[in-house]
Amino acid sequence: MILEREVRIAKEAGYLGKHVLGSDFSFDIVIHRSGGRYICGEGTAQINAIMGKRAHPVQSPIRSTEKGLWISPLS
Repeated sequence: MILEREVRIAKEAGYLGKHVLGSDFSFDIVIHRSGGRYICGEGTAQINAIMGKRAHPVQSPIRSTEKGLWISPLS
């Protein structure tokens, strides 16, 4: 996958991972593959897939803009 290759290149160049460019800052990117179905394009389905659940949309009065991943408040 192109994105995985580019993330690997960025890590090898020191732009990602522990101690980015020799600094105290660490930052990494994880590519999460899901079922690749159309429904995964819906916001709550994407959040469920990232949390390891089935990528089904959820009808909820709480929007992902109000509560983040794992129902954590946004900061």
